[in-house]
Amino acid sequence: MRKVFEFFLISSLALSCKIFTPKTHDDAKKNSPASLLEKEKTAASAIEIGQQSEFYQKFYGIPFEQRFSSLPTSASVPDDKLPYSGFGYPADKEGTNIKWKDYDGTILPSVLQKYDTAFNGQSPKAVNWELEEHSATSQNSKPSWAGHCNGWAAAAQRHKEPRTAVTRNGVVFETHDIKALLAEINMSATTYFLGGNRCLAQYMGLPLRPHERSDVTAMGVCEDINPGTFHLILTNWLGRMKQSVIFDVSYDQSIWNFPVYKYDIVWESIPQSKAAQLITNQDLGAYPFNPEAKKWITVKAQVFVSYHLQQEPLRAKGPTREEKIFEYQYVLELDENDNILGGEWHYDFQKNHPDFVWIAFQPFQSDGGPLFGNPHVDINEVLSIWAESVGEDPKNPPLGLIAPNAEISWGDFDEFSVIVDGGNQGSVFLGKDIIFELQMKKLFDRNMSMTLSNNGTVIKNLETIPSEGLHIKINEPQIKDGLNNLTITFEEQEHGLLQKNLGFFAAPRI
Repeated sequence: MRKVFEFFLISSLALSCKIFTPKTHDDAKKNSPASLLEKEKTAASAIEIGQQSEFYQKFYGIPFEQRFSSLPTSASVPDDKLPYSGFGYPADKEGTNIKWKDYDGTILPSVLQKYDTAFNGQSPKAVNWELEEHSATSQNSKPSWAGHCNGWAAAAQRHKEPRTAVTRNGVVFETHDIKALLAEINMSATTYFLGGNRCLAQYMGLPLRPHERSDVTAMGVCEDINPGTFHLILTNWLGRMKQSVIFDVSYDQSIWNFPVYKYDIVWESIPQSKAAQLITNQDLGAYPFNPEAKKWITVKAQVFVSYHLQQEPLRAKGPTREEKIFEYQYVLELDENDNILGGEWHYDFQKNHPDFVWIAFQPFQSDGGPLFGNPHVDINEVLSIWAESVGEDPKNPPLGLIAPNAEISWGDFDEFSVIVDGGNQGSVFLGKDIIFELQMKKLFDRNMSMTLSNNGTVIKNLETIPSEGLHIKINEPQIKDGLNNLTITFEEQEHGLLQKNLGFFAAPRI
């Protein structure tokens, strides 16, 4: 079976409105279409669908449904869960330090100026940090297009829209101020990455047509989310549980995160020859992309999102929702029992589909990392302000979605544990080398050799393994943007191999 299901954890990984391009000519040459086609020809999945099923069942207490006929063809979140539209607070507007012009032309103080007055003893701690880390100014080189769209998307998925102004320590926080604070703290939302990824090769001429792959049955990591994954996420999370999810709706370099709250699906059973024609725009006859497929479904899905605003309405007391509808068409591959095995995008949608899908859980207090929230804005103060604004108890704000305890024990095996860059979340940032750490849980009785590989390239060979474990530096060129496949192999001449595989996600640090 093709491994087409791309489910893996990103804990607290910022996914903002950014465009990433190679920094130098050498980078572009290293990531040329020819070299990436060779590297990326295997399927993107390093963690099987069973892990997503386990997470889904742990979260909801019911099995993850794969049978096509059992999945809803339309669904919407209830009215009290509709995500609101929000502003992206781009770097060229000083992030959440933006100063809006009132209707009479007066320049209003920024919400961070208000916050510093109310909570930081009038010291401009929050303002100064935002200017340094989330803004494009003459003092730094932040790109002007960086923004907070992941923050407002997470906030809109998690929180009711603020309805009334709230006063703290003599400072009035209007509804547009509260939405900005929610976007800021949710830059540090704990997130679960449901599927898909990004790859620079697709913007540099790499063939994306399924019939042009060196192995037509293996969907490469540069082809973003698989339609089978897409359909199962949409119909299980939103369809069955009425839970909004967040899409990066843009196939290209841009990242535009929007909360999805509704979908409508029209489908038709088709023969394999028609399925192949819809994918390739050619008459192939037999369907070559999945030898295990027994049935084929063509799907047209309309996905409704809460779209971003060009400006946050000042002092708004009603819902602010700008709707946009995205349409996607794809073929689903089914087995003889109607279980979804995978799929392919229709020919005209192979360059018009989402990159990835994720869901936001509770935010954590930022430690000042530039891709997270402002560390001088206290999440508990913000949640208290928000709760009062929506008529809830400010001393006990609703918690919203909370990530299950130990949702996935990444890197934890019976014999050893793996740590990357000091954490066990399975995610790292690019822009530097990373540190791989092996912590031994039990001593091996015999001398064993170990090989560490990433994406099929050997990083380190050791003839013996220190009992206290080891630290290994993995150079940045050996790590790719998106999903990486780490392989740890132990070998002993008489007793064979012990091999463990781990998927970890690497994101650019801007």
